[in-house]
Amino acid sequence: MNINETQKQFLMTEYVQLKNEIILCVQGIENTERYALVFSGAIWAWLVTQKWNIAFFVVLFIPTLITALFEIKRRSLASSINLIATYIKNIEDAVGITDKKVGKLGWEHRDQDSKEAHAFRKWRKLYWKLLRWGDIVIGLIYLITSLIIEYNLFNLKHLF
Repeated sequence: MNINETQKQFLMTEYVQLKNEIILCVQGIENTERYALVFSGAIWAWLVTQKWNIAFFVVLFIPTLITALFEIKRRSLASSINLIATYIKNIEDAVGITDKKVGKLGWEHRDQDSKEAHAFRKWRKLYWKLLRWGDIVIGLIYLITSLIIEYNLFNLKHLF
C-alpha cells in the first residue's frame, strides 16, 4: 500500500494515541486485579470479626459477586486492547514497517503465541480462578464453622 506523507503523519499520530489507550487499558486491568483482591479481602476480614448472624448469609455472596464484576471489567479492557492492537497492526502494515532479513517489525507483529505470552496469559487466568474459587471456599468454610459454633454442633463452643 502506498501512502503519502500526510497520511503517514496522520497514521503515526493515531498510532501514538492508540498506544496510549493500550497503556490505560493495561493499567485498568492491573487495577481491577488489585481492587478485586482488596475488596474481597476486606469483606472477608470484616466478616470474620463479626458474630454470626443469619443476615450475613447474603454477605457471603458479595465477595464472589465483586470478583465476577471485576473479572467482567478486566475482560472488557482486554477486549479493547485486542481491538486496538488489531488496528495498530494495520497501521504498521500501512506505513511499511518491514525488514527483508527479519520480516515484519512492530510490536503487534510479534509472535503472540510465544511461550512467554502464553505463560503470562496462563498466570492471569490462574489468578482469577484462584480468586473466584477462594471466595467460594472461604464462604463455605465461614458458613460451616459459624453454624457449628452458633448451634454448638460437635460441642466445640468452648473453644471459641
